[in-house]
Amino acid sequence: MAETQKLTHTCTWAWDARSQKVLFCSDEMLRIYGLDPQVDLPTRRSFRQRVHPEDRGRVDERQTRVFNEKVGGFDEFRIVLPDGSVKHVGSSWHPVLNGNGELIELIGTATDVNRTQAR
Repeated sequence: MAETQKLTHTCTWAWDARSQKVLFCSDEMLRIYGLDPQVDLPTRRSFRQRVHPEDRGRVDERQTRVFNEKVGGFDEFRIVLPDGSVKHVGSSWHPVLNGNGELIELIGTATDVNRTQAR
């Protein structure tokens, strides 16, 4: 699966809505976002900090809607890497609810749109 994600420039992730912690993010996710697993802990905050300042408010609003309405969806936004370069990322997600209808987890994918268009 890791090789397929590298080939397609797509990554996977899972996030615990209750603890606010990243449960899983693939190596390709770290690469796309320019995070070093030896230095950067994969947290919601570390990923959010990469979102382009002009897109951050819209992304935050979308995330609030996801949590309040427990809906999946798709968004495209820019991220800024440590070297200052900008990437366009497409992200889709799906809510996981428990038996009481409470949001317990989000699972999703992200795609480096720049790389997929360059082929």
